[in-house]
Amino acid sequence: VSLEAVAELLEHVPEDMTATVRAGMTLAEFQSHLGKANQWLPVDLTQPETVTIGELLASNLNGPRRFGFGTIRNWLIGLAVVLPDGRLIRNGGKGGKNVAG
Repeated sequence: VSLEAVAELLEHVPEDMTATVRAGMTLAEFQSHLGKANQWLPVDLTQPETVTIGELLASNLNGPRRFGFGTIRNWLIGLAVVLPDGRLIRNGGKGGKNVAG
């Protein structure tokens, strides 16, 4: 199954440190977008140009940085999944500003 048709960054709000991305975008493409705002996702795979965000989430792939930063699932705020029968399942939501005081 190819996810190339769903490979896009829908939203990136640097000041909130949140992004909405579709499953087909590769980790390398996503890191490139985040890098424009001096941000990054602390997931270190050996071949980020071949692993999609969907694969990353489905298999919880990770590297040595997981010991300091956790896995991809630790950085996930919300998720929408289309099931094989066409149903859409949503979990969580968008993050917002965390203001104390």
